[in-house]
Amino acid sequence: MANKPVTKKAKANKPVPSKTVSSLAEKKRIQKEAGRKAAETKRRNKELLEGAKFSTDEPFKITDQIMLRKENAEIKSLKKQLEEAVKDYEQLSNLYDTALALKTQDISKIKAPEVKPNNSIKNEATAIVQLSDTHFGKIILPSTVNGLNEHNPDIAKKRMDKLAENLISLVNKERAEVKIENLVLGLGGDFMENSMLHDHSQMATAFSQMEELLFCRELLHKFIKTISENGKFKKIVLPCVRGNHSRTTKKMNSTIDYRTNFESVLYNLLKQDFSSSMFEWYAPDSDICEFQVYNKRIRSLHGWQVKSGGGIGGLTIPLNKYILRLDQISKCDYNLMHHYHSLSYPTANCTLNGSVCGYDTFAMQIGASFQKPMQSFQLLDKNRGFTIKAPIFCD
Repeated sequence: MANKPVTKKAKANKPVPSKTVSSLAEKKRIQKEAGRKAAETKRRNKELLEGAKFSTDEPFKITDQIMLRKENAEIKSLKKQLEEAVKDYEQLSNLYDTALALKTQDISKIKAPEVKPNNSIKNEATAIVQLSDTHFGKIILPSTVNGLNEHNPDIAKKRMDKLAENLISLVNKERAEVKIENLVLGLGGDFMENSMLHDHSQMATAFSQMEELLFCRELLHKFIKTISENGKFKKIVLPCVRGNHSRTTKKMNSTIDYRTNFESVLYNLLKQDFSSSMFEWYAPDSDICEFQVYNKRIRSLHGWQVKSGGGIGGLTIPLNKYILRLDQISKCDYNLMHHYHSLSYPTANCTLNGSVCGYDTFAMQIGASFQKPMQSFQLLDKNRGFTIKAPIFCD
């Protein structure tokens, strides 16, 4: 019997994996590896934050710890800056709302004040006090001025309390000879140091701008309240001018300063605090404020407008020229100026106010004479003119 031919079965070929399948497998492998590395990194970060120590044989080097610490420090710093920015924004928003509410009481539109003589009183005088250049938030370390002065917010509070006490004492002493019922309290500006004024200002200022503005309000409120309750005055006139330290612009700009200066808000806030008939507020949009006391026309300005030439005449010559130019526009009998932190009488018709913060590194740098913290007090007699010019010491 013939053998049947044996049919050889063809061996089934294995399917060759396609490129698509290989690609998916590779992706899964990479994802798995990435997940493993992420988990390992997370574990190491957690151990680092918990203070775990790593042995030198581990692949996680000490340099990695240093880098992580730096990154964490940067994150904390950024978070702190963000919190401060949000806090400042909230405070600014509240002040802005207050300023809008005060717009109906805008003290820049009020008529210039006038202190009229009381004809029923034979001997009468008005006390004129210049209050300016307090720089409440300024920090002065004794070591930076050879021990001549020290200033910080706590010292500022004490000096303002002493200033109020000495002012009342001085007025009461003069009342032995003359009737004093009226006080002109000229607010001459630079109550703020302003942490954003210069590049170095943040290191020399205790507050942010918003915090310092509120601190200024607190201290000035207490001062005015003390004077009004204990000074036995029937009327307090408050002519206001803005300083250069409270500006928000890079340089002083007379065109828009009344709209951008922190002290525009400050004066309106204080006006809201003291709105009774006893107080007469005046803060013009102009850099220069004029008012009348008896038969004398008085001009008040902060003083940044006058530049000292540094020559033999010092401030006197440029100041005389400036006053002469102003008198051609509006004739005044006397001038109250601030800004230079040195109580003096540079011309026959001008008083230059001192400061509350006192001698600082800038004064030492330019070689200015040392002067203790003090403010100006003057007595204007209705019959004799200016009779008393004296310092009010702050300590």
